Amino acid sequence: MENVERYTEVVDAWNGGDIDRLLAFVSDGVEVSSFLSAVEGDYRGHEGMRRWRQDTYDMFPDWHGEIEDLRAVDDATLARLRTRGHGLGSGTPVDQLMWHVAHWREGRMFRLSAHRSEPEALKAVGLEE
Repeated sequence: MENVERYTEVVDAWNGGDIDRLLAFVSDGVEVSSFLSAVEGDYRGHEGMRRWRQDTYDMFPDWHGEIEDLRAVDDATLARLRTRGHGLGSGTPVDQLMWHVAHWREGRMFRLSAHRSEPEALKAVGLEE
């Protein structure tokens, strides 16, 4: 299985709430830098992945990511995601475009970072726009 397929499996597992399936593609020492990291700090390890998903759904109970573009760049995948949901309590809709850079080793993701723009994501994989 290629990393592009693995990343698709991770997103499908996230959207479906299947954390065990998601963790099958993630190294034990994974590091996640998400938009929530500014508040919560980076998430580390399988427990961190569980906490990250819970933190996200605590704020947006119907959060859903849709892959709009996905490509391999050496040992990484670069994805453009459309994420949607509604704020808990307020019901305010959220429709956000973001880029994920996932780094892979031996078939497992060991680092994931979220970016607000494509140039920022390209820089994270060592490419310039």
